[in-house]
Amino acid sequence: MRRFRRILVVLVLALLLLLALGAGGLATALYAFFGSGKSVSAQGPQINLNELQSCSVVLIDLDRIDISRSDQLALLPDPNEELRISTVPEVNLNAGLLPREAVDSSILGSDTCILTFGSESWALTHSALGLPWLQVGENTGFTKSATGTAITFDVDSASNSTLIIEFTDPESKVEQIALNALVSYPNADSWVLGLAMAASALLILFVVLVVTVIVRSTKGSQS
Repeated sequence: MRRFRRILVVLVLALLLLLALGAGGLATALYAFFGSGKSVSAQGPQINLNELQSCSVVLIDLDRIDISRSDQLALLPDPNEELRISTVPEVNLNAGLLPREAVDSSILGSDTCILTFGSESWALTHSALGLPWLQVGENTGFTKSATGTAITFDVDSASNSTLIIEFTDPESKVEQIALNALVSYPNADSWVLGLAMAASALLILFVVLVVTVIVRSTKGSQS
């Protein structure tokens, strides 16, 4: 019976230590990847076309945006998913999202480079070749708009919308457009704090139990 008790105590102590180390390790990993507003980037389509260098405005229909997350990340609730638009070389951009039903009226009388994806590659056509380029900065029909060298829109807004991008520097020769995903968790810092506190509590309990076991063993041997 005494031997069984000792085995049970060892198992309980081992379990406590494993739980403490697991919680501490998970807290460290979450902070490294998502703490303080950090995001994980997932590579999306890279559009490489020589014709891009002659475009000032491009139009991309975002039919559906799917972001695949690992099984571990899929367990975390309430992710913040964003679409990040950038170029090579890096240039200043104006970009906006249009409802599909508003695209024709918004680009009427202006030219845009329309990018479409076929079975294996991207293709470029003009909406109105020979007409002036669409002035994205003057368009007021966007549901979302932004300016910068790299622009992000939340995935929910971008899905089933039309993305229009303007290269504001007339001398820029864009060689590539990258559409990548950013995944972050707004509650990550709270989770890290909770896991760290749980790990500390389990570790303290482990130390207390170890000391108690040692003291009792010492008293037993002395008696």
